[in-house]
Amino acid sequence: DLAQAKDASSPDGIVASVKAYVARASAKEADGLREAARACDEAMKLFTAQSQPQGALEATAAKVSALTAMGSFDEALTAARRGMEAAETAKNKLESLKVVCGCHRALGELVGAVEAADAGRKEIAQLGDEDDLCEAWQILVEAHIARGDTEEAIVAVKEAMQAGGKVEACGNVLLAEVLKVKGSTATADPKSAAKEAFAAQKRASDLYGSLGCLREQREALV
Repeated sequence: DLAQAKDASSPDGIVASVKAYVARASAKEADGLREAARACDEAMKLFTAQSQPQGALEATAAKVSALTAMGSFDEALTAARRGMEAAETAKNKLESLKVVCGCHRALGELVGAVEAADAGRKEIAQLGDEDDLCEAWQILVEAHIARGDTEEAIVAVKEAMQAGGKVEACGNVLLAEVLKVKGSTATADPKSAAKEAFAAQKRASDLYGSLGCLREQREALV
């Protein structure tokens, strides 16, 4: 229960209660959803006071879900941006980036989603985690595809392919995915696109193999 969790000053309990409430609430329950969003602010303060950045991130995400449920997408985007600014690790920035881009898409701001994804990708690159950077590149590529811009998606993946290591391998996987999308369009040559896509998958598989990433090596060919 949200009231009980607040009375007990339990930030984990507040976030869990908000998630449960939002999952069953309708958009018409504006007052209840607004109260849930305010409760998340309280949870964020408690998590911050306890030096729990992961908890604060989860509270932010719960607030965004409450605001989104009531159709307050602009407020949700503002909250998501603040969460990303506060995130200190690559993993937390990545999770915040997903929320930010989701808010942009909900607002129909597909260009904004691309811009946010690119900026977030650059921030995550500075933190030196290859796995999270790979996911950030994927978010950017998906944002381009959502706009119907496969050419810009290809530009992005070719940049990723210059990075070496896992990011280069991931870039080839993403290139294959973009080529498959491009091959499904009316103006494309599907056979040529399929051939290029398979070549990219093979390069990705070989790169992962050279890095000892056996699971990724297998999955690259799927």
